[in-house]
Amino acid sequence: MSDLLVRLYALPPLEPAVTALAQQGIEVRRALAHERPHVTKLAREHGSEGWVAECDAAFARMPLACFVAVERATSTLLGFACYEATCRDFFGPELVHPGARGRGYGACPGCAARDARPGLRLRDHRLGVVGRLLSQGRRRDRDRRVPAGHLPAGVESLTSGR
Repeated sequence: MSDLLVRLYALPPLEPAVTALAQQGIEVRRALAHERPHVTKLAREHGSEGWVAECDAAFARMPLACFVAVERATSTLLGFACYEATCRDFFGPELVHPGARGRGYGACPGCAARDARPGLRLRDHRLGVVGRLLSQGRRRDRDRRVPAGHLPAGVESLTSGR
């Protein structure tokens, strides 16, 4: 379990993913303040208390540093992605509801990473950090969406030992 460096300059365009999800009746957008309880409930039930705290931090930022994927017909929260919740330039937590996995809703995390990119570029950042992953399986899933690699040898992770 280690942090990953994301090459922000190499992220693919966002529009095709958002359009494909919209055609399936899925809205991907910045979270609204009143959605905080739903996001933190999902984080608590399928993530961890640490993720709940990070979601709270993302909702305390302006603009809110959390994106959601919501099924339009039922207003069901399918997933969320936060950024700059742990610290500056960090991406996560992200979570797709277990019942919605494998259907392409993972574009939601990509939206948060892409939204963070312009602000990071203004600060001259070309890389972002994805905090420690729970499994290598998740890394393989992410490979298709986000250009990333492990921290170089000798660089200590902010999240190591946590």
